[in-house]
Amino acid sequence: MALGCQALTRAGQSLSPTGQHLGITPVLPRLVRQAGFVDVRLRATAIEWSMGTPRHYPVFKDFLIGLELVLPFLERQGLATRAALTTLYQQAVAEMQQEDFCALWPLLTVWGRAPVLGTPEE
Repeated sequence: MALGCQALTRAGQSLSPTGQHLGITPVLPRLVRQAGFVDVRLRATAIEWSMGTPRHYPVFKDFLIGLELVLPFLERQGLATRAALTTLYQQAVAEMQQEDFCALWPLLTVWGRAPVLGTPEE
């Protein structure tokens, strides 16, 4: 995850000034407001995809696809060689298949209402 955040920062695609995280979660409510929505609300949820849970395999497969797609981008950003990235990929695959693998995927849902023309904003 850290390499991905650094790569996005180098490419000018991160909302995090330091590149230590993706940056979208804390900024998302503001972006929704800036888009003109009112009564902006948040709901935090999490998906547990630890080994042995019903969601482990589906999320694991999606995660692998995401990793495969991001590897060329990480290499182009000069953060690691293809060989090093392949090693990290293989290590991640092995760790996610261990019996004691635990994972939680935090999610934030943000929504708002389009203002009705002619009424004051809330």
